[in-house]
Amino acid sequence: MRVSLAVRKSLQSSLIAFASASCLLLAAPQAVYAKEKSEISNKVGKPLKEAQQLITSKNFKDALAKVKEVDAMPGKNAAEEQIVNDMYAVIYSQTKDFPSLLAHYETMMNKNQFAPDVKKTRIKEMSQGYLYIKNYPKALTYSEMYLKEVGPDAAISMQIAQIYMVQKDNAKAADYAGKHIKAAAAAGKPASEDWYKVWKSAIHQQNKIPEYTDALEQTLAAYPTADYWAEMINYVNKESTFNDRQSLIQMRLIDAAGLATEKTYIAMAELSLAAANPGDAKAALEKGMAKGLIKGEREKKLLAKATADAAGEVALLASIEKQAAAAANGEALVKVGEGYLGQSQFDKAIELISKGLTKGGVSFKDEATLNLGIAYLGAKKQADAIKAFKSVPASSKVARLSRLWAIQSAKTK
Repeated sequence: MRVSLAVRKSLQSSLIAFASASCLLLAAPQAVYAKEKSEISNKVGKPLKEAQQLITSKNFKDALAKVKEVDAMPGKNAAEEQIVNDMYAVIYSQTKDFPSLLAHYETMMNKNQFAPDVKKTRIKEMSQGYLYIKNYPKALTYSEMYLKEVGPDAAISMQIAQIYMVQKDNAKAADYAGKHIKAAAAAGKPASEDWYKVWKSAIHQQNKIPEYTDALEQTLAAYPTADYWAEMINYVNKESTFNDRQSLIQMRLIDAAGLATEKTYIAMAELSLAAANPGDAKAALEKGMAKGLIKGEREKKLLAKATADAAGEVALLASIEKQAAAAANGEALVKVGEGYLGQSQFDKAIELISKGLTKGGVSFKDEATLNLGIAYLGAKKQADAIKAFKSVPASSKVARLSRLWAIQSAKTK
């Protein structure tokens, strides 16, 4: 399993934190012996001072032997025990014997030898230390212990999710990250992007494509970057087969998200002309040319045709509007409204599509609702656009498109 870049970076942060905490002990040789003389007996004090001198001269092997000699002495008081423990920590840290350092901390923890104000710090260091030496079960144990002792901590919570991932327990990682994201949303503040990355990665590792696509959609809603949009469109293409009307709505979305290519604009133009909507075709080709994406002679001829047809369509739409209003159902009104949408006459499009949907009998109701939302967006009526997009039922074939349009609308200024 390849761990995601976000996970690797956060893991590195945890390991650096442990290494930094351990390095603080490098200055300890002079400090660990700084106790009131009255608290240290001569019997213990003499070998402890020798151990301190050996540590200062970096003779750690002999220093460790001397500390073990003192450790074996019976009847030591609390101050003497503390100095012995501190010296062990200094020696193990300076020799980078992290397994022994952590085992020593664990012994102290089990004997309840940490002062209350030190205990929480040591638990955190142990969680990071066991992660550093790749003892993931114990890293998880002390990470969870830290949260129980201290309460919510974003870095340690992320560390837990990462431990699950490096253990290849992607189901637990996905569940843990998902719960964190939901809790953050319930609190009114989205989780950091790293949480979404861990969540998506854990789901992807399980090859759960529908669930991954849903997670990607939620990530996009929280962090609508160009990369997430491109990935989302790719997954939509894989999971759906659209008819021409639906494809046009999707290509409008691709354009709105800033991802349209030469092929996108040409396809939009060709489909729009085939659907007798030359205004849309003209707008797509002009936009593609303005961006320098379309330069061919064939496309210039296509634009000339679309421009001529669009000019004639303006008068045609007005003439057939009355006929559409007299029809038995609202489908004709919707089609006329979509013609006005192609002409960028957004208020007129809103009026007629709304009337058509209210009248009923529209065989492509969900697609019409999406086009109504697009018209609202064109008219800079953002709230109405989002409301229209969100009204498409979850069971609809274009439900995903409707939600993506709502995401796009939310960021449109």
